Amino acid sequence: MPYCAQILLMETQVHYQLFRSHELLSEGMITTPFTVGRQCEGEPSPVSVFEPPRAGSGAVERKSASVRKLIVVSLSDRTIPRLFLRIEIGANGKLDVQNTHRIFDIELADKVVLPTGERGALGMGGSVFFSEQFELRLALSRSKAKSVTPQLRPGSSLCFTILNADRELPDQDQTNLLSMIQQDLPMGRGELAISLVRTVLQAFKAPPGSDECFNAAGTAAIKMIDLDRVAVLFKTGDKWTCRTQSFRKGTHISRAENRPFSHSLLSNMESTAKTTIMEPDFSEHRLAASMQNVDRAVVSPIFDDKQVIVGALYGDRESGGTNADRPIGELEAAMLDVLASGISSTLAIQQEQRLRNSMSPFFSPVVLAQLNTDHKLLESRETIVSVLFCDIRGFSSVTEKIGPTKAIGWINDILTSLSECVLNHDGVLVDYVGDELMAMFGAPADQPDHAQRACRAAMEMLSQIVPLGIKWKDTVPNRFGFGIGINSGPASVGNTGSQKKFKYGPLGNTVNLASRVQGITKQIGVPGLITGETAAAVGRDLFQMRRLAKVRVVGIEQPIDLYQLCENDEHRQLCEEYEQALIAFEKQDLNLTARLLASVLQSYPADRPTIILLNRTAELLSQSEREFDPIWNLMQK
Repeated sequence: MPYCAQILLMETQVHYQLFRSHELLSEGMITTPFTVGRQCEGEPSPVSVFEPPRAGSGAVERKSASVRKLIVVSLSDRTIPRLFLRIEIGANGKLDVQNTHRIFDIELADKVVLPTGERGALGMGGSVFFSEQFELRLALSRSKAKSVTPQLRPGSSLCFTILNADRELPDQDQTNLLSMIQQDLPMGRGELAISLVRTVLQAFKAPPGSDECFNAAGTAAIKMIDLDRVAVLFKTGDKWTCRTQSFRKGTHISRAENRPFSHSLLSNMESTAKTTIMEPDFSEHRLAASMQNVDRAVVSPIFDDKQVIVGALYGDRESGGTNADRPIGELEAAMLDVLASGISSTLAIQQEQRLRNSMSPFFSPVVLAQLNTDHKLLESRETIVSVLFCDIRGFSSVTEKIGPTKAIGWINDILTSLSECVLNHDGVLVDYVGDELMAMFGAPADQPDHAQRACRAAMEMLSQIVPLGIKWKDTVPNRFGFGIGINSGPASVGNTGSQKKFKYGPLGNTVNLASRVQGITKQIGVPGLITGETAAAVGRDLFQMRRLAKVRVVGIEQPIDLYQLCENDEHRQLCEEYEQALIAFEKQDLNLTARLLASVLQSYPADRPTIILLNRTAELLSQSEREFDPIWNLMQK
């Protein structure tokens, strides 16, 4: 709850009451006009009325004490400025209030905001709120004053002061803030400190990494430090290039623009990786071309996200200027270092924005939101994922017939549809290689159901074959299809591209096997295959699948189980009858296997896996001496 000062007019006087947290601190009479604020040097202790010195009294009169002043807090309490409000009687005979503060807005009753320097009408009475603690209640009456209980805004339990961060200080207060803050000036160190912070913050409201941002940082450095020129430099190889330059008002700009930068100063800054001040006290320094017409200079490093120096914030002064021969102190250098650090941060933000913009086509909105929440998700790590490869069948023959121009439009549309299937299930689009798409599930954010997501994406891809065929029937009259392979297992995930081109994805045997499985779809004649690892992670209750064989693929010694991912329940009977035959085969009951497979072919004469297994069975039966191996050795990739 704020201070509450109630002011009632009797003839030319006002009665006031001061409250703090519902506690009445003081009340009395004061003649208008008067100001409200913090105690100054030589003024009485609060809560009291300070009478200005009379002319000829011999007292030193301050501008801030030209009228009576209601002192509400002591000199040590910086929550209230020295001069905050001016109260007087307006032309209509009622109370007027003026906000005399240079930075803060104040709030009147009924949430009426009074900006700095502006006046507001209180009529016969009203409240003024300032600081988070205090309320100033004002009232005008020609009758005897009555005690008034402090009031809060309707629906509020707190009182607020509004900082108008966009309001500029007068020009004379905009420069040399660090020098001013070390002096005892009327506006007060607290207000100067706020101005200092605002100046730094204002420098980084511009788009990160833009010239506008760099110019704002240069202007801020000039306002805070006694510098005539501030430049943002970037280094490419061994060469420093000036990106932007800012100049103090009154500086001979054409001469300053062409003044070179001190390479010895830049070199020293690079070797130490710290802000460096040059004090050219010796004649040989002034003879250097880069230091002609320069009094002093200072430079701070700008780092990239790897803490490598990529640029510098460079400032200098002209010799013979108003600030010549005044040393650049550690405080000034520290503030330049703060601004340089801010530029480093904006460069990191810009780089991150570029990275995220480049990644947005490859991640779903859900995954992007997770990345925005946790930036560490993109760091390299070991995890369990499901990897999907999808190949477009008949691509070569189609492109040969329709030509390159139509082929590009066709393949773009196909890959776009396939990509949407991946993103619909929050997968990551890792790469496109010709007519093949690679996707990953389970990273960057953990997805315990990554195998299920991969299978659902695959089923959605297969469901697009018919509508895409209809859409492109005039251009691609021949039928086309997809071959999809999925494998689940451990992988190293992270940036598998380079520093020049980012590509988030997995590496390891899990990826290699997924690629092999996709290739097997051609040999075994089914559109979708998953490994036993994926099938175990999914569970056979969620998807219709049939175990086709145990195979040994090229380049991978350990045999794997292959399952067909079936499109619908129409194949349920096929799956059951085929797997009965496969069990008989693995038990070396070849005669039973042959009979069961023959029965399957009567219902499904075009089923390639049944034909392949029947041929293997017949070959083994034809050999009088045979070495049985239930594992199917695939010699092709």
